[in-house]
Amino acid sequence: MQAMIGAERPTSRLLTVQEVATELRVSYQGCLGMIRRGTVPAVRLGKAYRVRQQDLDALVTPTPAMATPAHGRAR
Repeated sequence: MQAMIGAERPTSRLLTVQEVATELRVSYQGCLGMIRRGTVPAVRLGKAYRVRQQDLDALVTPTPAMATPAHGRAR
């Protein structure tokens, strides 16, 4: 039964605020502000924030709407 529980749980690496800041190329304080505003989804573990790798990947992966210019033509 224990093996089943572990097999159902998704495995996603938890990143520190500093790791996320480095990935986003912003300062630690800037990243912390983004987390507090909800721009970057995070969980709080004690006094520390952690961001799931998959959440960061979803945040930085361009969507098809982002790839197309707003007026439908390249500038």
